Amino acid sequence: MPPKGAQVAPASHACRLRKISFQQSYIRNRTYTLAKLARLSDQDTDNRLIGQQLYINVQETNRCYVMKRVIEIVVDEVLLSVPRNRYPHIHEVAQFLAALSTELSGCKFSGHREHVEKNLEEMKDKMKQLGVSGKNKAIGELDLLFDYMENACTEVPKRIVTSKKASSGKNSCRKGMISKVTENLYVKATTFKASIPKDLIKNRRLLKKTTKKLFMKNCSVRDQLLSFYVKNVFGGLGIGSDKVYIVSAFQTLQENLSSCLPCAPTTRVTTAVKKIKKMFDKLGEKGIYKAIGELDILLPWIQTYIETIK
Repeated sequence: MPPKGAQVAPASHACRLRKISFQQSYIRNRTYTLAKLARLSDQDTDNRLIGQQLYINVQETNRCYVMKRVIEIVVDEVLLSVPRNRYPHIHEVAQFLAALSTELSGCKFSGHREHVEKNLEEMKDKMKQLGVSGKNKAIGELDLLFDYMENACTEVPKRIVTSKKASSGKNSCRKGMISKVTENLYVKATTFKASIPKDLIKNRRLLKKTTKKLFMKNCSVRDQLLSFYVKNVFGGLGIGSDKVYIVSAFQTLQENLSSCLPCAPTTRVTTAVKKIKKMFDKLGEKGIYKAIGELDILLPWIQTYIETIK
């Protein structure tokens, strides 16, 4: 028995998600509704993609890693390949799941991975064998995926005992995870930039040196600038795996940076961000390419700010 007042800690903090991520009724309802709609056309009752078979010969402490891999497969090979007009809210659900995967970017497997890879390959093979029906089945099991993810990544594991003081609170600052997400963004941003037209406007900049100073010390500027990229910049582009990852990464950064240094909510747009939006709108479609081109400026700002977090 654990000592009185003790609490179980995760085998790896990187393999933990906050319960609140799954308690948002809006996205839960969207996910369940999408799954229910897809099941209406699923006549196959003999096969299941999401189930306990994914955990065969896998230790309980590695289950979150398994579900992270499943999410990556479902998002990349299913949700992003289905026409958006076929299912309502599929883009929102894809972004939510991608955000969970991003938050678990530091979650690693402990031990030998042969059984995990075998189980995942069997799931992928079964989905491919079913063809279009396989993708439809995967969408029809999104509610199962949601529940399995919640159970595997938010439940308290049954191993290491630590004091309550050491347990992670809902608003804890996860500096290591934020830094890891930013590092991954550098790689994804490079690939993403290569897939869109280059920024040919060299005599103007959206992100200026004066904005950097404000970004470092003003939480409203940080929050609004990240929101600007998610809504105005990436929102103007078509769906794709790199875009979904980057959007979810920005949302994860925004949420977790505010946990490190809570920011008082405000409806007023800061002057700095207002100027950026004004130039962005004036440039039209070219403004999108310029903003993405300037990820080379923004990402180092984020990394520099992370290093100042105590």
